[in-house]
Amino acid sequence: MNGKSGRDNLSIGDRVICRGLLRVEGYGEGILRIAPDVYIGDDVLISVVERVEIGTMTLIAHGTQIFDNDSHPLDSRDRELDYRIISKMQTGQRPKVNSAPVIIGSHVWLGFNSIIMKGVTIGDCSIVASGSVVTKDVPANTLVAGNPARPIREVT
Repeated sequence: MNGKSGRDNLSIGDRVICRGLLRVEGYGEGILRIAPDVYIGDDVLISVVERVEIGTMTLIAHGTQIFDNDSHPLDSRDRELDYRIISKMQTGQRPKVNSAPVIIGSHVWLGFNSIIMKGVTIGDCSIVASGSVVTKDVPANTLVAGNPARPIREVT
C-alpha cells in the first residue's frame, strides 16, 4: 500500500454495522474513516483510492456504491497495462487512476442502489433517493434524486 499499513488506512467507529465490502485499493494510499453508529447494508461497495469519510448516524442502504475514483485509467493503453498487472501477466506499477475525496456528512440516508461518485460532498441530514447517481455536491438538509441526482426539496 505504498508505505502505509492497513490499520493506518482504515478507521471504523463504535457500533458500526457493516454488511458490505470496504476496499482500500492497493494502488492508492486511500483513507477510509467511518464515524460511530453507521449502518452499511448488504452488497454495499466502498472503493477508496484517496479518501472517503462517513459521518455519524448515516444509513447506507443495500446495493449502494461509493467510489472516490474512476476504478480504471481513462486511456485505453493504460487500462490494458492495468489489466495485465492485476492479472499477473506483467509486473510493474499500476497506472494512475483519477480520484477525489468523498465526504458524507452525519445523519445522511443513502437509498437503495444509489451511486456516489468521486469528488462529492453530501451535507448533513440529506437524503439520496434510491437509484440516484450523485455526481455533484449535495447541500445539507436536501433530498436529491435521479441520474444525475438533482435537488428535489429541502428536508427538515
